[in-house]
Amino acid sequence: MSNKEQMYEEAISPNTYEDSLFKSAPDAEHNENIRKTTYDNVFKAVFKNPQNVLKLYQQLHPEDSNKTIDDILDQTLTTVFAAGFYNDLGFLVRDGKKYKFVILIEAQSRWDPNISFRLLVYLVYSYLKYLQEQGYSIHSGCILDLPQPDLYVIFTGNSKNVPSEISLKETYAFDEASPLELKVKILKNESSESISGQYIGFCKVYNEVRKRNGKMTKATIKEALDICEKKGYLVDLIKSHSVEVCNMMEHYFDADLDYKNYLNELKRDIKKECLAEGEAKGIDIGIGIGEIKTYIKLINQGVLSIDFVISQLGITLAQFKNLVSQPPYEGLLKNDI
Repeated sequence: MSNKEQMYEEAISPNTYEDSLFKSAPDAEHNENIRKTTYDNVFKAVFKNPQNVLKLYQQLHPEDSNKTIDDILDQTLTTVFAAGFYNDLGFLVRDGKKYKFVILIEAQSRWDPNISFRLLVYLVYSYLKYLQEQGYSIHSGCILDLPQPDLYVIFTGNSKNVPSEISLKETYAFDEASPLELKVKILKNESSESISGQYIGFCKVYNEVRKRNGKMTKATIKEALDICEKKGYLVDLIKSHSVEVCNMMEHYFDADLDYKNYLNELKRDIKKECLAEGEAKGIDIGIGIGEIKTYIKLINQGVLSIDFVISQLGITLAQFKNLVSQPPYEGLLKNDI
């Protein structure tokens, strides 16, 4: 993998949890964080509201309908406490004088096979934070009063092959005799009936509009928000923070940020590497191998749609399907055409 490809791979992996509700436009070197950062900001905007956290808990535990905002205590990890580790959302749920649950939520737009291990790490740090705040010691001679863990992933990507639950033991093929196990539930369905479903729906609409248009303009941002409002996705957020939401989305896809130029630069670099390896011999429609491989990579990562790519290449869908079925592209495209 080239340095440029690796940079792109890292850029769309989970990144920092934002300190502010809506960030200002990033510097050029952060352009590659666009999609994930936008999702992060929307996620924080939604769950910064305690009412939405309560709605999420009631969605996860409908049997416990008597809880109020006062029963919810934020437990989201920060790098200050957790020595470089942080999670998207964590909270404790009180039951009388005790805490019943510690609930950790991770939001993912790309499937991360190591999410169960990451949540294990977050859970350990969350327990340590809880014990410190309650004045307990792990060296106490008494059994500690630990709240029950409840772990979830809110997944906004293509959920076709994503399970509804994952197991640490199964993920890492531990023996049945292994004493270590942890299970994580996956929330992956869009719906106007639940707060997680609305967030998933918002992200899917946003991603489809972005892929269809290649970049976000004022017109396409309005299109995405109008679709979300009609479908009942995050309507309160859109109405109460419409200006901030529009500005946030526009900042990260403004033409001045040269997002398209970044992709072109990525393609040029990969093409140079292909030429250096003697690989770029070209094809009969005059498109370089490096360029095609870059487009396939971006389709697989959900950055661009197939329709957008064939429009940029100036070929038909049939030509593209034939192209990717032959060497050196055969087997590279993960999406069905």
